[in-house]
Amino acid sequence: MSENTEKSIEEEVYEDFDIMTITTEEGEEIDCAIIETFEVKGQDYIAIIAVRDIEDENSNVLLYQLETEEDGQPKLNIIEDEFFPDVVEKFEKIMEEMDTEVE
Repeated sequence: MSENTEKSIEEEVYEDFDIMTITTEEGEEIDCAIIETFEVKGQDYIAIIAVRDIEDENSNVLLYQLETEEDGQPKLNIIEDEFFPDVVEKFEKIMEEMDTEVE
C-alpha cells in the first residue's frame, strides 16, 4: 500500500512562511501567514493572510501598521485613512516585484 506524501497547501504555508497568530475582537485566534513587512515614510507595516483562507482566491490580504510592544511582541494597528493609499501603493509595488522575480 502506497502512502500519499503530498502536502496540503496549508502544510506548505506553515513550512514556507512565518506565521503569527492574531486574536479577533471576539476572541477567536487565527493563524496568519506573513507575506511581507515593509516601511513607508518611516513607519513599519505588515501584510498578512489567514492560513485558512490561503486557497480562496477571494480572500483578502490584510495590511496593518506594525509596532513592537515593550515585551518585544508585535502589535498590529489599523492604518490611518490618510496613510492607507501610500501603504497600498507600496505593497502593490512589492507584489509586482515578486511576480517579476518568479517569472
